[in-house]
Amino acid sequence: MEADKIKDSIKRAAQDLFRKFGYHKTSVNEIAKKAR
Repeated sequence: MEADKIKDSIKRAAQDLFRKFGYHKTSVNEIAKKAR
């Protein structure tokens, strides 16, 4: 399903950002930008 694919890409992007910046500094906007 498309929704699952989108969710996976967002999750992957979020994990990359969390690794780079740490949980608290990461904003939802950054995650959304990366996931595109």
